[in-house]
Amino acid sequence: MLNILSSLAECHSIQVLEMLTSIPDLTWTPEIPSRFKNMNAQTDRARQIPIAKKQVHSSQKVKIVVDAPSSFSWLQQKPECMSVRDYGICVFVL
Repeated sequence: MLNILSSLAECHSIQVLEMLTSIPDLTWTPEIPSRFKNMNAQTDRARQIPIAKKQVHSSQKVKIVVDAPSSFSWLQQKPECMSVRDYGICVFVL
């Protein structure tokens, strides 16, 4: 949407706005927000560079050192936590 608005402001905002305004039964008022009125495509791209050039770091594989059980039941491990209202006492510690 921002790209469209900035392109409108740069290229042909007046003509496009006049065309949109002339559409009958239009339920919204076309206008370019004031913060985009003096913006050109280069300024718009400069605003987007930090997002576009965000670096993705490669993830490292994590080695699991504990054997995971084939199944786990919290109720078997901590049966007292079934009806407890303060779950702070139900913390699971290895």
